[in-house]
Amino acid sequence: MQTVRTEQRKMREIRTGICRKVQKDHRGMSLVEVIVAITILGIVAVPVLHSLTTAMVYNQKARTRQEMTLTAESIMETFKGYDLPILFERFGGSGDASKKGEGGKGGTGIEGIDFETVDTDSGYRYKSEPFTIPYTAGAKTAKKYTFYIDDMKADNGKLYDVTITAEPNSIEDIMEPTQMEPTRDAVFLGNRDYDTQAHSKAVEDFLTNHKSDLLAEFGANAYADIGGEKQEITAALIESGMSIESYIKLDEKHLTFNIEEKDDNYEVNVELEFTYHFAEYPYYVKKGHSSVPDEYESMEGSTDGGTPAPKPDEWESKSLTWNNSTNAFAYSVTLPDAQIYKNPVEAKLGRLFIYYYPNYNLKPEPGTDSGVDKIIINNKTNITKFQCYILKQRTDALSNNSLKTKENGYKAYVEIKNPSGGSCEVFHNFKDNIGGGSSTTEPSITGAVGDYSYATPQLTTRFEKQEVLSYKLTLDVKQEGRPITTIVSTMNEKIKKSEE
Repeated sequence: MQTVRTEQRKMREIRTGICRKVQKDHRGMSLVEVIVAITILGIVAVPVLHSLTTAMVYNQKARTRQEMTLTAESIMETFKGYDLPILFERFGGSGDASKKGEGGKGGTGIEGIDFETVDTDSGYRYKSEPFTIPYTAGAKTAKKYTFYIDDMKADNGKLYDVTITAEPNSIEDIMEPTQMEPTRDAVFLGNRDYDTQAHSKAVEDFLTNHKSDLLAEFGANAYADIGGEKQEITAALIESGMSIESYIKLDEKHLTFNIEEKDDNYEVNVELEFTYHFAEYPYYVKKGHSSVPDEYESMEGSTDGGTPAPKPDEWESKSLTWNNSTNAFAYSVTLPDAQIYKNPVEAKLGRLFIYYYPNYNLKPEPGTDSGVDKIIINNKTNITKFQCYILKQRTDALSNNSLKTKENGYKAYVEIKNPSGGSCEVFHNFKDNIGGGSSTTEPSITGAVGDYSYATPQLTTRFEKQEVLSYKLTLDVKQEGRPITTIVSTMNEKIKKSEE
């Protein structure tokens, strides 16, 4: 009996101990443990929250910059559509010029661009200051103008300050028709920005549309030399590490004018395209290596006294030049004013005036027609002896000496197409070195029924030289003094005889 009681007592003690242990395990976290956990959470959370906040702020700034860049481009294009006297009126109006620069207040401003009156500076105004024009004989003095739109109200509801600076660049001679007839004449005014941006746009197009195909062209086991280190070529490396910009080569520029009849109207629409290719990129193919030399090779270089060091990788040097399988790569420029003419057939469209900037960066390869700056007239109507006037324009980005040299080697290409039985005469200044030199390269003109150069009476009787002042335009958008975006362009202003 005593033994049974002893066993029962032992069982009670065991059960009591277990219960005590269970109760101990369920006491929860101590204060110290809670403090440690919160501290660790804080250490981890702070940088994560900071990163998220920074990313949100950056994305918001990027969206704002993108929105305001589009607005700035719209303002710039509208601004360039006015002559200076009209701009003075729109930015100054009938206000008192002595109070706000030269412009005063009260101008009608630019269509679609409103401002909010915050203080006395809100609205439109302008000022001028003397400026010496570079690259002109005698260094003539002109005026530099600054136009302001203070507290402009954007589509996002916020206010911005816009400043447009018109800085004189050079005085140039351009050819203008003696008499224009808006109902009969289609006029194209070139924009050199498309040429200066051509290469960067080609790189952007290539990375967007052909990156994966380029990876396939390199093939497997291909490596690029990045900073003296060979790295395997991947899509990510092509995107950010290979610096392919230097290997994108422009081939041709095609400026096409489509003349056609639609719904009893004559229309002239313009297309601009650049072609390019990927040229001579150096890369390497790994040929492998032998980890163990044969019995006749030296054991020198072993790392453990007995095992020979592995041989270095062996590489085969190669170069990749790649065009599209059917043609060169190409990208099209979206022109804001692609349609330059639309009038009823009864208006009798008869002439097309093309003022364009030569692209001097297109270099023909020996024995080929690549590297051409080509103008294509696609006359889909039955108009006969349609007159096309093609006139090179000077670029203010080049000095006379530089322009003279580039003009010596520049060759223009013109292709006339008449699929509907029409015909075209071409009048041009290709044989005139617009940099002041004495020689040019003979142009290539095909498909025209008549070809008349600058020096012939057929052209000189229809045109006269007009002196213009070229301005560099810089548009800045700021918010409370903080720069948001900047765009640059050019415009020409006729010089009146009284201003000389």
